[in-house]
Amino acid sequence: MSRSLMMATSITTILLAYTPTQAQACGLGAHAGHTSSMHTSSSAHAGHDMHQNSEADFTNISLCAGYSHMSMKGLRRGHDKLSLQDAANLGYDMVPTEMTMDMVMFGVGVKPYEWLDLSLSSHFMRSQMFMIHDPLTTPHVSQHRTGGLGDTVVGGKIKAYESGHNTIHASLGLSLPTGSIDEGGVHGNPAIHSPYRMQLGTGTYDLLPSVDFNSSLGALSYGAGLGGRIHLGENDNGYSWGDSVNANIHGSYPLKNWLSVSAGATIDHSGKINGRDTAVTHDMPSGNPDYYGGTVVTTSAGFHIMMPGENDDAHALSFSVGVPVYQDYNGIQMDKDMSFSIGWNTQF
Repeated sequence: MSRSLMMATSITTILLAYTPTQAQACGLGAHAGHTSSMHTSSSAHAGHDMHQNSEADFTNISLCAGYSHMSMKGLRRGHDKLSLQDAANLGYDMVPTEMTMDMVMFGVGVKPYEWLDLSLSSHFMRSQMFMIHDPLTTPHVSQHRTGGLGDTVVGGKIKAYESGHNTIHASLGLSLPTGSIDEGGVHGNPAIHSPYRMQLGTGTYDLLPSVDFNSSLGALSYGAGLGGRIHLGENDNGYSWGDSVNANIHGSYPLKNWLSVSAGATIDHSGKINGRDTAVTHDMPSGNPDYYGGTVVTTSAGFHIMMPGENDDAHALSFSVGVPVYQDYNGIQMDKDMSFSIGWNTQF
């Protein structure tokens, strides 16, 4: 059960952080990352051992998939909420009012040794933004969509330390730029690129290091993690996302031998976008590369269900809800709302 719970929790934490262009499905040691109202720098740790592994939990291959939804509504400038009227008074021709993001993730994990996990994962995402045009003269509402394959992550995790109930895992992932950074169609013109947060990938190779500590006290399992995302160079459109760092705490408690509940909190911090894509629309706040990054604190709660399968296979389902309790952004960004996620994994 412990390995399945680890895998399902990986999906859950990643989905809660909801970083569409950097997501890993069931990553075994990789990270998701990006903070900006869209690409939350939340590098949720992929691989929280909510229960400790044992030889009996050893498996060779794991498959997983997940779905998440996140919505954003309204604006913030720094920590404070910003009205649409105030944003319009700043001279923007378009003011975003609402945005939704949906993501389907999938991945495979391989465990060649008891102390080593390897993973490969990617995702499909769909973003939809509603905005008001000409808010001070002839206001009217329009919507803009992007969607497709996101970035792909390969990762590895090793058991660096184990003593009694305490374990430490070290992970390193590499995000491959398989997601498009040329999504366009603003004003009906494909040559005008969508805002950075609506692109499907970062366009850069990114290192995803992390370290996780896990322990238990009776039936209670708990742990903490620290990770980050380092963008290697500049992409073909002349920019790179700001590097990010995150820290988290998490815990899990079994109510039945097939049901457990979990809770946690994550703090994420990331920098502004470096450089600029000259084709990105500058008619709205999200077209400004300085208006990305910041600090977000998110709390989460959920449950995990184990389902026995045939031939000693096991299936696991997880559901989780995340709520931001603190948001402080660089410049003007959309206000993050509640998110939810559903995850499935199996091992054989």
